[in-house]
Amino acid sequence: MQETLHPIQVGEETFYGIPYKEPFMPVANGYGFEGVLLHNKERNKVQCHVCGEWFGRIDCSHIRKHGYANVRDYKDEYGFKRSAVLISESCRTKLIKHGQQQVRAGILRPFHQGNRFKYPHSLIQSRQAGRGEQTAEYKNEHDTCRLQLLRRLKDFSTKMGKVDISINDIRNSDDKSLPSLLFKYFGSFNKAKEIAGLIQNQQRVRIQIPQEIIIQELLDFHSQMGRNPTYSDIERGLFTFKRKALIHQFGKLNSALLTAGLKPNTWLNGQNGGKHSVNKM
Repeated sequence: MQETLHPIQVGEETFYGIPYKEPFMPVANGYGFEGVLLHNKERNKVQCHVCGEWFGRIDCSHIRKHGYANVRDYKDEYGFKRSAVLISESCRTKLIKHGQQQVRAGILRPFHQGNRFKYPHSLIQSRQAGRGEQTAEYKNEHDTCRLQLLRRLKDFSTKMGKVDISINDIRNSDDKSLPSLLFKYFGSFNKAKEIAGLIQNQQRVRIQIPQEIIIQELLDFHSQMGRNPTYSDIERGLFTFKRKALIHQFGKLNSALLTAGLKPNTWLNGQNGGKHSVNKM
């Protein structure tokens, strides 16, 4: 197995197996990384994710001390596939050598000669494969955990030579699966860019129209048209300001008209459903 150095602890070299890809998700309450089996320098021990100690294998006799009923529960907790083997490389080598000796002695049959356990493999394998794709180990192998997705996004930005990348830039590239994965794990493309540090989470700066400009335009309209303006006139684009800008400054149109020295607009018959009356000076 190819191995890559990872400085998980000061003064101690640890290794993990390829095809895992960094960065990894750290274990929240424990040691090491989700879905990654770390080996020590001599490759004769692996690290327990619960206590951080090193053993030749992570088996039931040890994990029961941490409150787990079996190894499967431990694998589920720390993101391993059900098929993962939690043993050191030296232990793996010994087991393979021992198995070969058993086969030569006629005690065991080679695995490919038949299924000794008579399990419905098609059903079990399909179920395990479905669950395996959700594990951290699977994501580490396929470069799809949250940290790895952010790294892929940063790498793409560096490759493009710009920070302000768009989702269409990625869709037109070779990494076509990245947009859908970003939506799945971060909710939106802009949120992923924000977490990756590619855009700043800045509030939009509201450009406020001074009251004097709004009042002057209201007076100019009244002088030219011989009547008060209405919200409909504002929404038709007859003014440089929008309806929201007027409401932000004055609260309502009649307040702006009073401030400008004009009579407020009124409703005929005092009913909200009546025709709008535009007062003239």
